[in-house]
Amino acid sequence: KDRTVHVHCKDRSAFPMRERDGCTVSLTGSPLYTAAVGTGSIRIEGIVKDLIYNGYEGWFAIEHFGSANQLEDMIISAENLKKWEREAVK
Repeated sequence: KDRTVHVHCKDRSAFPMRERDGCTVSLTGSPLYTAAVGTGSIRIEGIVKDLIYNGYEGWFAIEHFGSANQLEDMIISAENLKKWEREAVK
C-alpha cells in the first residue's frame, strides 16, 4: 500500500452484459467483454477492500471502454466502489 498511488479499475466478462458491448480477446483466445466494475470476472472487490483496509486513501479510476452504455456502467461501478469502501472501514 505504501507504493500504490493510483488504482485503475476495469472489469471484463466472458459473456456480453448487453447487446453491442465491446469485446477484446485474451492471450488464450477467450472473449473478454466490457463490464461495469464488480459485475465481471475480475475479483476487484477484494482488492479494493484490502487496499482500503490497509490504509489506501488514493483515487480509484473506472474505465468502460467499449461499453454500449457507459453512463449506466459508470453509475454501477461508482456505487460498487462506494459500497466496498463503506464495508472496508467498518
